Amino acid sequence: MTSLNAIPRPPSHDDDLRTVDLVVIGTGPGGESLTAQAARAGLDVVAVEKHLVGGECPYYGCIPSKIMLRAAETLAEARRAEAIAGDVDVRPDWRRVAERISTEATDGWSDTAAVIRLQQAGATVLHGHGRLAVLGQQVGDAPVSVLDQ
Repeated sequence: MTSLNAIPRPPSHDDDLRTVDLVVIGTGPGGESLTAQAARAGLDVVAVEKHLVGGECPYYGCIPSKIMLRAAETLAEARRAEAIAGDVDVRPDWRRVAERISTEATDGWSDTAAVIRLQQAGATVLHGHGRLAVLGQQVGDAPVSVLDQ
């Protein structure tokens, strides 16, 4: 297996270089899964994420939108109750939905739990921007630099 160099900050000394088995740039669902599985398999893995581990789905996309859709469906169903079971007074309060998204789904838009899961699998997680820096025309053994923000 080809090893790549992970640079946690712009290098000033050779001590800043660390050779690892795998660098995963981006920890959306695929990157997060790859990182965890490779680390559990015994590889020395560094995951680089520019924002939140897990990608957009758990924080902005799939999960919050499903919570909003379920709230809307519940309100619609409650409004149909009068025809079946009696009087119902329904008043939407989207602040409750937003609070549920913040506390139950996104943990206040914190990826701490996801980072800890990857660390417990044996991976190193770095928040920053990753890029492949190809020296000359060489593609194999290209170093990966991770730029701290």
